[in-house]
Amino acid sequence: MNIVDLQNELDRCAKCGQCRSVCPVFLALKDETLVARGRLAIIQAVQQTNSPTGKLKEILDTCLMCRRCEENCPSQVNTSDVFKEMRRLMSRQKGLPPLLCFAFRWVLPNRWLYDILMHLSSWVSPILRQGTAPVRHLPLYFTNLFGRLPRLAHRSALQIHNSSFRALPPVGIINNSPKVSIFIGCAANYIYPEIIQALVSILDQLKVPYVIPQAQVCCGMPALLSGDEQSAQRLMKINREVFKTDTIITVCPTCNRMLKEEYFGDRQTSRPADHQKVMEAVEFLASCSSVLPSLRYSVPTAYHQPCHSAGTRAPEIIREFLKATTDYKEIEDICCGGGGLFTFKYPELSDLIGKARVASVERGAENAHANTFHASRSTLNVVTNCPGCMMQMEYLLSTNNIAGIKVKHALNLYGESLRNMKV
Repeated sequence: MNIVDLQNELDRCAKCGQCRSVCPVFLALKDETLVARGRLAIIQAVQQTNSPTGKLKEILDTCLMCRRCEENCPSQVNTSDVFKEMRRLMSRQKGLPPLLCFAFRWVLPNRWLYDILMHLSSWVSPILRQGTAPVRHLPLYFTNLFGRLPRLAHRSALQIHNSSFRALPPVGIINNSPKVSIFIGCAANYIYPEIIQALVSILDQLKVPYVIPQAQVCCGMPALLSGDEQSAQRLMKINREVFKTDTIITVCPTCNRMLKEEYFGDRQTSRPADHQKVMEAVEFLASCSSVLPSLRYSVPTAYHQPCHSAGTRAPEIIREFLKATTDYKEIEDICCGGGGLFTFKYPELSDLIGKARVASVERGAENAHANTFHASRSTLNVVTNCPGCMMQMEYLLSTNNIAGIKVKHALNLYGESLRNMKV
């Protein structure tokens, strides 16, 4: 976005305050400067006076980039574009913290280094949680990063599925199915490889040929939202070179948005293949199969909708599946407060936002327990389609000692049901 586009977006804001009712940060802090119209007003003042304030970086960084304000804006202000552009400008002027520079420019583009550091974090994290003396003096961001990471998988999804290609004849319930690529993402790769296992098992059962490019790297969203456009472009270039199929499916809504909008969207002037299609995995499965598992689970479930799933059919598909196969409980649509790097940079604010999500889930669990006659059926399964949201909610449930609630990815539940069907 250039400066003319930026000014046009700023001028479009009518200052109506509609964003106040949906902004997770404002609802938690009630600070007018930390809601979309407040941020936009400050940015506009900075643009007009050409004198950035020291507070501007914090005002920009404390946005979750959940895009709820954008989706509910009567004036259709592209707030995410404005904030991304301002973060880019601030990054050019003031630079990024050394740890983020190292991560974006060296770790994320080099899978071998990423693997080594994640392996090291698997034994550092438990030490940090215990507050052991040698690690108390690490930089706060570094301590937050490893202290809040859940237990990592023994082997990453890419290490488990290192054959990279599964070629099955397109027979069975799917005819002439196109070959698809699986974009794994960081959280599913290192923390929840069982999500990828569930997905490939479903694709195998449905006789869908797929490829898992071993050279794939992070989608680049963390770098882009931090203002490091150069690193984001480098990661995008690597992924464009290895994803060659007509369809790319993702298991993370944030990766999905990044690929759709920055790799193959209108914002890019040079695209490798205009015919390539990016879909969330549950969308792809719904598009290639009319079969909805009919096996009934005697468990109560609720759906947590990730912020970045807005605008896709994934929420509708998952709710339909849960209503058809489980004792579905409707809960409020509330942000979990995760937001990728946000939860490590502002852990207290992230937890404060997450309290509302946890409280609504607890109410759903209480209702499930009240309507259940068997103890084995009293656990509420919160189903979502975002590994990042899973990580955040599991952390909040654990640190608050909340029992009777489990968090699952939709693909795991879908896979369990499909395995019990004769396809």
